[in-house]
Amino acid sequence: MWEGLIAGVAVAAGNGLAAWWLIQWSMGRSHQTFIAAVLGGMAVRLALVGAVSLALLKLTAIHRGAYVGSLIGAFVLFQILEIALLVRRAKQQPPQGDKC
Repeated sequence: MWEGLIAGVAVAAGNGLAAWWLIQWSMGRSHQTFIAAVLGGMAVRLALVGAVSLALLKLTAIHRGAYVGSLIGAFVLFQILEIALLVRRAKQQPPQGDKC
């Protein structure tokens, strides 16, 4: 069961780190680049989380409930942190470049 908990948190943490990197990379760039990086990155990250989860659940004997529960819990936590980071960064930096 512990393997499932650790794997779920690890997958969610990898997703969170990728989100953080995309936010850091896109800040200070044009609005269009920022939106493309954040929203496009979200789609790619979600697909990767799905693929990794499917592989882990199909190819290993990992405890399914522990994995799914810890993945969802950690994913929600990292999403809250990602949104807080975006809001804080938006307040610190005025928009630059392209206008919507």
